[in-house]
Amino acid sequence: MNINLKVLITIVSCLFLLSCTKGIAGNEPDTDGIFNNAIVTPLLSPNFTSALFFNFTQNNSGQPNEGFAIYGNYAFSMYATGVCNVYDVNGKKFVSSFHLGSYSSTNHANVADFGVEFPEGNTDFPAIYISECTGSIKRCFVESITTNGSQLIQTITPNSSKLGRGYTDWAVDRENDLLYCLTEVSGIGDTNYNVLVFRLPQLSEGSDVTLTDADIIDSWAINENGTTQGLYISNGYMYFPMSGGSGLNGCVLYIMDLMNQSHEVTTINLGANFTNSECEDLYLYNNTLLISFQGGGVYAFKNSD
Repeated sequence: MNINLKVLITIVSCLFLLSCTKGIAGNEPDTDGIFNNAIVTPLLSPNFTSALFFNFTQNNSGQPNEGFAIYGNYAFSMYATGVCNVYDVNGKKFVSSFHLGSYSSTNHANVADFGVEFPEGNTDFPAIYISECTGSIKRCFVESITTNGSQLIQTITPNSSKLGRGYTDWAVDRENDLLYCLTEVSGIGDTNYNVLVFRLPQLSEGSDVTLTDADIIDSWAINENGTTQGLYISNGYMYFPMSGGSGLNGCVLYIMDLMNQSHEVTTINLGANFTNSECEDLYLYNNTLLISFQGGGVYAFKNSD
């Protein structure tokens, strides 16, 4: 056989073996094509510009706006107790308002985040995850949502010794099918937080799912000033705005590196224009980071360099 043909066959064989054995060595999240082919950087740097994106136009009986999420061209703005207002972000106009399936006096609806699975009978929007946030249980409500209404389809209840007694929020890592929990350890006003990482329960697991210490994939503690207001995960970083607390000047965006074992946290002061505003939840839309503010609408933040 021609020597060049032998070399070619050997190379092809090696490539085939590598492709077959790839990923079987460990239990790491599948990050192929997400982190390996580019330098991963945060969505926002200290050198940024901001501008009003759209204003909320509805009054929900004095309830504060809390969670905020976007899918396609629709924004879902949550209010305490679980009122949901839907906006068309293209036309920047109000579409509808309804009560979530998890509507109750104890549901603060502090964070809203879309998952990866589409509920049965809903081909328009993936399941949405709502953080109860306050109260004694601090559940994560999973709902099938459309622009016309919402139905509670799964309740995720934490039963962990690492769960805090203060504000507790949940967010989905869609790239890796993980569910993150950011929980205030000793109570409201504490500066100690635990970060808990769970697998993302499948919708087929039923209407009630309990997560215990045995389900924790990873966890670590952080010490940050202020009260967490929102939570969003994208491309290896966790984003959580905070307001209030000693040493904070208005609203500050915290950015945590999830891929580094040190989980380094950087902070970005959102500027003098937001000193007297309470930042709430945030989401990514068309490569622009949108942050909602208490009674002040939604602002777009983009890097200026």
